[in-house]
Amino acid sequence: MLGRFDKAKDLLLCNYDGKPDEDDLHAVAGLATMLSDSRFSGVQIHCTAGAYGWQGGSFLKENHLFNLAFGNRWASAHDNYSNAVNQAVAKARNAINAGGDIWVAEAGQSDFTADVVRQIKAQMPGINSRARIHVVQHSQWNEDKTTAADLTYVRNNTDYKKISDGNSSGNGTPGLTTKSSSYWARATSDNQVGPVWIEARAAALRWMGVNWDNDKIKNGGMDFSDTVEMMWIFGFESQSGGVNGFFNAYL
Repeated sequence: MLGRFDKAKDLLLCNYDGKPDEDDLHAVAGLATMLSDSRFSGVQIHCTAGAYGWQGGSFLKENHLFNLAFGNRWASAHDNYSNAVNQAVAKARNAINAGGDIWVAEAGQSDFTADVVRQIKAQMPGINSRARIHVVQHSQWNEDKTTAADLTYVRNNTDYKKISDGNSSGNGTPGLTTKSSSYWARATSDNQVGPVWIEARAAALRWMGVNWDNDKIKNGGMDFSDTVEMMWIFGFESQSGGVNGFFNAYL
């Protein structure tokens, strides 16, 4: 076990909205950093970009970043929604049939998750989805921008867990935001995930002025607050030290 996650059989689905805030791009690098640690060897993951709800703004399309971070373990719901749903469902069914549970980290809204769960339940009518599918959300804004019927469906048909907001510290989450630029040299120089952080930084800055500007990123800092769901799933929710503690733990 790695926290609540059984590495031998469980599957992690990471759903990023990428609309309109640049923090999702840093969060991709945050998860890639965790996965580069030897403790995460063997973890089965599949990620989805464009898992957004009804919010406005432009979608931050950065396929190269996802390729760097996850290789072939991701799909774009923005480019091809039905294909992204089908990929997530197929991987989830394989894990469930092998005795594993599904863990969904909502780095965005739950509209996409609702469609995935509907398909799983339709194709596996005997499944107890409230026992086998676990959804973790940290953001009230994400919930507010989820289509109401979809959020209700996910809450009623999964083991839905709302944790404290990762944009804050002192609330039981690591608080993975900073206006300081002092951590960039450490992140970008790492042999394994340095290229991911370089691309995440450049990608986020490219979108400044297009949508709502993230004040931490705009001032040269970092915001990978959406990584707190993954930390909760893997049992690192009590990790202290904020951004500094995160890099001490995984780099």
